Amino acid sequence: MKKDEIFKGKSVVFTGKLSSLPRKKAQKIIRDLGGSTPRTVSRNLKFLVLGEEGYLPTIEKSTKLKQAEQINLNGGKIEIIQESKFLNMVGIKSKEELKKRLFAGRDITGKYGINRAQLQYLMRWGVVRSFHTTNSDTYYDFQDLLIIRRVSRMLEKGARLTHITKSLHRELLCGQLSIRFEKTQQPQVVTLDYQKTQTETAEQWFEQGCELEQDPNEIEQAIAAYNKTLSIDPYFTDAIINLGNLLYESGNTEQARLLYGNALEIDPKCYKAHFNLGNIYDDLQDYQNALKHFKKTFEINLDYADAYFNMAIVYEKIGLINLAKKHWKIYLKLDPHSEWAELVMEHLNYE
Repeated sequence: MKKDEIFKGKSVVFTGKLSSLPRKKAQKIIRDLGGSTPRTVSRNLKFLVLGEEGYLPTIEKSTKLKQAEQINLNGGKIEIIQESKFLNMVGIKSKEELKKRLFAGRDITGKYGINRAQLQYLMRWGVVRSFHTTNSDTYYDFQDLLIIRRVSRMLEKGARLTHITKSLHRELLCGQLSIRFEKTQQPQVVTLDYQKTQTETAEQWFEQGCELEQDPNEIEQAIAAYNKTLSIDPYFTDAIINLGNLLYESGNTEQARLLYGNALEIDPKCYKAHFNLGNIYDDLQDYQNALKHFKKTFEINLDYADAYFNMAIVYEKIGLINLAKKHWKIYLKLDPHSEWAELVMEHLNYE
């Protein structure tokens, strides 16, 4: 049976946290396939999907699962399925399938003793890049794993993460560090695979894009939705920013840069555009322009902690350690309980 026939006219309820996509996204998939997603379990329910992120039915069953089992004991016919089966039914890769060819971040941190903040720091320097992200985890390829393992061994010998990262970054610049094959395929604008009427507003298309981009398998659909948003309202800055982010993440840096520039022409106080331009120029090693845009970011939004964090990294890259520490301190003051706090304190030589 085709996926567009499996759920047509059927009701589906989700229980527990899904590991591969947000619940709202899963519910939308069902509705797009002609099904319904009631909030509660009833005798008329066709499927109950058990989320596999942290779900331990052997310890404690959810209320919805207990209700479904009781209904079935009394003659009901609710089909109780695991998230992985649901994903297979709708054509989305499960966590288990991803693990066959990629390496989950939580597995890496457990095995190599590197925490999430340290991984993010390596990624910010461009030494490691995430290959795929789901609702519950970030996945890395084999080349990344080799680098992470190398970092782990150096940390075990007492080296500081900042020194390790700078060393690897120098190797990368000199072409001595082989990380991955470069992404050369450009994202294509595609036609959405479901019908929309001419009465759809720019806001509705924008919301559609926001939902679609949460699923890595539907990035091209999200790009199409944002393009449709801008065809209706070319001054919709949030859509411009989101479209730029998708293109940037897909490796289309130049188009992303142009979009952020367009957003600033429309709204010179769009701090997100300045922040994203700062990241692009940082990646291009144009550190002066990176610093200029990060500075503009917190001139507009004084409490935007990430701008101080990324600006500190740029100062660190160009050897201005005192300025880097100044911005680490501001970041720590703005967000003292973040997952990055421990790493920032290391930069400030706190014990």
